[in-house]
Formats: sequence, structure tokens, C-alpha cells
Amino acid sequence: MLRPGIHELPNGARVADAVSAAGGYSSRADLGAAAGQLNLAAPLKDGQQVYVPILGAGSSAGAAASPGGASGPLNLNRASAAELDALPGIGPATVQKVIAARTERPFATLDELVERKVLTNAQLAKIRDLVTVP
Repeated sequence: MLRPGIHELPNGARVADAVSAAGGYSSRADLGAAAGQLNLAAPLKDGQQVYVPILGAGSSAGAAASPGGASGPLNLNRASAAELDALPGIGPATVQKVIAARTERPFATLDELVERKVLTNAQLAKIRDLVTVP
């Protein structure tokens, strides 16, 4: 991105709008990886980060930096602490609860997060469309 950072976009904005608001792709962008990782037509959610891979950074970085974004839902059984912390309504204390609970026993369903008292119903409602537990 030519102007990375936080950009306010109107409701209904799509990934392509975020790329445009950031000035488009920089000369360092890996356009091949971006084409495979970004769904430019995907609607954005408040707080979502759009990561455009850069040349030489490897293709897995996009998925790591874009929870629930164009690269697909974030797997709660494998997500890093930073990925979990980037989810809306999830802070450091909840991140630790998720990691501790999945270490004890991986999650089989999203509803299990509430059943096991890892998340509240409200927290799960905020992230349900952004996460998975395959």
C-alpha cells in the first residue's frame, strides 16, 4: 500500500475500497500473492485489517494479519495471540483464556467457546463470521 494505516470507509465498503483508500498497491506489493489472497469484492467489517503481501514476505503472512478477512476465517485452534487480539471485542485476557482452553482441549464448535466459559455470547456474536474451528 502506498499509504498504509487506518482509513475510515463508509458502511458497505469493500476490500477494493480499502486498497484504493490506501493509495493502491505499492511497487513492493506481491501482486500474484495478493490476487490469490484478497477478494476485492468482499465487504469489510469495522476494525478489519487488509494485508497486501509484499515481495519476498511469503504467502502465509496475509492470512496471519487478516483475521476473518479476504483470506478466510481465522482458525481459533491455531491462531496466534496477535491474531486473536486483533479480533473485535477480544482483549489480552480473553486471548489467554482461548489459548489455555484450546491447549487443554481443541474447540470442536464455536458454541463450545461459550459453553466452556471462554467467551460470552456477546463476544461470540461479534466474531462468529470471522472465525472457525474446523
